[in-house]
Amino acid sequence: MGRSAREKQRVAPTLKALLCGFLLLFSRGLWSNTPTFTRLPNGLQLIVEHDPNALLVAIEVWVQAGVSCETPETSGVAHLLEHMIFKGTAQDPPGTLDQVCESAGGVLTAHTERDWVRYSVSVLPEHWRRPLQTLLEHLRRPLMPLDELEKERQIILRDEYALHEADPIRPVRYRLYAQAFPKHPYGLPLLGDPALLKILPREAVLEFHQRHYRPERMVVVVVGNVSEPEVRAIVESVCGDQPVGEPPPAAPVSNPIETHHFHEINGVLVYSLPAPPAHSVDAMLATEVLRLVLGEPYLGLLYEGELPLPFGRVMTDYLPRLQSGLMSFFFLPPAESTDAWQAQVQRRWERAIEHIRSRQARPQIEQAKSWLIHRHRNAMRNPIERARIYGFYTMLNLPQLPMEYEQRVAQLTPEQVETLVAMLWRTPPPTAWSLPSAESPSPPPSPNPPMRAEPAKAVRQRYASGLRAIAVQQPERETTMIHVLIRTDGSDLFPPGTDELTARLLFTTTQNETLQTMGYRIAMSGGSFQVFWEPNATRVVAYTRPNALGNVLSTLAEAILRPQFDAAHLQRAVRQAVWDRRWSEGTQEWRLYAQLSPHYASEETLRKLTHEQIQQFYRMAYRPERVVFVVAGPHSPERMLAEIGRYFDSEWHEHSASPARARPEPPPPSQKMGVCEAPNRVIYMGYLQTIAAVTPQDYLQALLRHAVLTEGKRSRLFQEYREHFGRGYGVRGQLALCEGAILLAGFVQFGAMDPDARQRFLNRLDALCQAPPTPEEQARAHALLIGQWYRNRYNGEDFTRQLGLAELFGWGYELEMGLPQALNAVGSLP
Repeated sequence: MGRSAREKQRVAPTLKALLCGFLLLFSRGLWSNTPTFTRLPNGLQLIVEHDPNALLVAIEVWVQAGVSCETPETSGVAHLLEHMIFKGTAQDPPGTLDQVCESAGGVLTAHTERDWVRYSVSVLPEHWRRPLQTLLEHLRRPLMPLDELEKERQIILRDEYALHEADPIRPVRYRLYAQAFPKHPYGLPLLGDPALLKILPREAVLEFHQRHYRPERMVVVVVGNVSEPEVRAIVESVCGDQPVGEPPPAAPVSNPIETHHFHEINGVLVYSLPAPPAHSVDAMLATEVLRLVLGEPYLGLLYEGELPLPFGRVMTDYLPRLQSGLMSFFFLPPAESTDAWQAQVQRRWERAIEHIRSRQARPQIEQAKSWLIHRHRNAMRNPIERARIYGFYTMLNLPQLPMEYEQRVAQLTPEQVETLVAMLWRTPPPTAWSLPSAESPSPPPSPNPPMRAEPAKAVRQRYASGLRAIAVQQPERETTMIHVLIRTDGSDLFPPGTDELTARLLFTTTQNETLQTMGYRIAMSGGSFQVFWEPNATRVVAYTRPNALGNVLSTLAEAILRPQFDAAHLQRAVRQAVWDRRWSEGTQEWRLYAQLSPHYASEETLRKLTHEQIQQFYRMAYRPERVVFVVAGPHSPERMLAEIGRYFDSEWHEHSASPARARPEPPPPSQKMGVCEAPNRVIYMGYLQTIAAVTPQDYLQALLRHAVLTEGKRSRLFQEYREHFGRGYGVRGQLALCEGAILLAGFVQFGAMDPDARQRFLNRLDALCQAPPTPEEQARAHALLIGQWYRNRYNGEDFTRQLGLAELFGWGYELEMGLPQALNAVGSLP
């Protein structure tokens, strides 16, 4: 996808002017600020942190009004009320709250949990005032029109519940909590009992709001370049009133029944244990350590022992709560299931627990403590995550724990974790969770270094083999992230799924290694890795300690340059791919994309792929000129680039001596529509647009069009189906690049639907995709893209992915780094 010199010059001045300023901003990622905690006279807790270097303003509001506040007769009221908060006030019509937030560059999200409801948004720094005030006004004085309530009730019952029931884990978790807490609100389903939700009157929703959405039950957090007095003035102007009426009675004390045994739910093997409440801080933190000791991939005790693993995946679940909760392990069946897999899992579990009880797991305990400290430190460097952490721990009545977390975890001793294990297996479960005092606590971790002001460095290099690499120096990072992006366009010469199975085989077995040994090597280097495939690209993402960069690069080179593609490995990869399609957490929209695009394969297509096709595809696609590395870490760019060249350049140059394939012709512009039904009668209806793209302006206009259609609750699809028709729950979209074109895809997820409605909605979708955007839609999309660009600056994986894709498909990484200014220069959408 080449560009003429004139085309490159169109954006070059803007990009060069921005580059130094961007790198300076991105380098200022360390947290060294002190939040202010204020309890207003009416009980509302306000946390404000002035961070002059934050790229966004993060706003969080937590309300102690979750499922634990319900009764069996009002099951579902907390979640229904969460929906109704968005439906306007006496002054603002429905949709105002989303319009205000999205015009400021952020999408407001809300989640109902057992102890609380959380409302969260991050917005551009010059536009935070109105979103904060509008959100608080909707929380305190929602109008709750009857017609809107009925619409949201039906969306939950018909569409949202269908999505949850089709997920492999959510129904299991619901049944688990119902069994563990049969007489406590924790056992009620998060979405509510459908039979009761159907008849729940509006008066019950209003009463629940009046009883629970009270100032003394609210935590408001604002982090960014803001003034604490100004934030407080806004909060007091909306929420400064005294609460009306009597406070709600305290929820009954949770008392989970004995749950420490294996039981099978919907084909998933579950082991759950009572977990301590948050006020038992040492026990709570020891539970977090124990979860990692057992379930951390490749290093956890459940991964040790004979191969292959007896489970397909183990998912751990633990969230500190106001009262005693659960720590759970969900074992999904292996891809090659046998009648004995559950017994094998139980034997592995018993061996792991005995390893802890016999004091042989102390190295793993110390390692898990290091992981927790590292993850917390990284989260605290992100102002969006800091705001969430402040709200979370304040809701648990532990407002100082974010600042004390590292020291508290460091001072945990192996004896305390071993004592916790003994307590967890006690029958009945303990009511007091005090651990013995640490006799010789670990030294507290070193404080974070002061914030750096010097600009970071970004360097791009093309090696003799044709391989390209971008190195971004981030002095404050404690880890190095390696993102490998491989172009797989041209796969139209091969059956669908060839690119996916080739990627799956990379880390199966090489000339010298296996998946287990490669995963263990990377884990011992303080990191992890994952492989992703998407239309026209395969991505490998790895993390490592900076001093182990060479070790991880050598492991990646082993996987990428020396894979063994034999028939037995291929069959295992096919079984794993089919397994993922059936057991992947979340949705199954891939079924729709398999209809619309040749890049997605059905189970039947995967089973027909041959060993020879995989080998031919690998030789065609896995060539150095089709690969971009993006590395972000504390080392100098020159050092990181030299390490990449050492392990990849010369060997790959010899490896790819076969002639390169000519660049594929760009696909013609087109638009396809489709609808499919997944298991549990979940309906996916969507589109695939192929748009010609030659210049950077084409790329920017495609980004805007994509945001107009699917991004946010004011997006065209959300407004048309959720707000106009009152149908559909999930709206998603994705954008993919290829030679000379851009692919835009999106869908709406529904519950069961009759054929006439399907066709009517499908016809409407076709019209929505073709209609030109309005000026209001363009302005909203522009703000959202810039806001997301800033959010990506705090997410290393998203940031490096965007840089790599832009470089990989011919736009150049500079365009992505200067996206806000480039968007300001682009004209209206055609």
